[in-house]
Amino acid sequence: MFDISRQSLLIPYMIGTSFIHFNFALPVVLLIGLLKDRKPRFIPPLVLCGFILGGYWLIYTITPRPLLWHLETSYDRLLFYLLPTFVYAVSYRDYFKPSLVSLASDRA
Repeated sequence: MFDISRQSLLIPYMIGTSFIHFNFALPVVLLIGLLKDRKPRFIPPLVLCGFILGGYWLIYTITPRPLLWHLETSYDRLLFYLLPTFVYAVSYRDYFKPSLVSLASDRA
């Protein structure tokens, strides 16, 4: 199941394909989302994406089908399901930050 030859095909394929398809979103998430205000922070949507990618890795690891065929026919499609979560992760902090208007109305 955890054959080294399968992992040597699977891990580079997953990383390389992710960067090819998300070459615009991944740097934006990492630079704007993680380093905003010059400090790294916890972003639940990115953790969720990590768990989903881990699940994809597990399924591809235990698949009885030929691994390259399985990757070429499904991984691209599965990545596009994560695209809305990446976009949401970019705006996560700004969306949940209390606004000055709401703070001013609470004082009145």
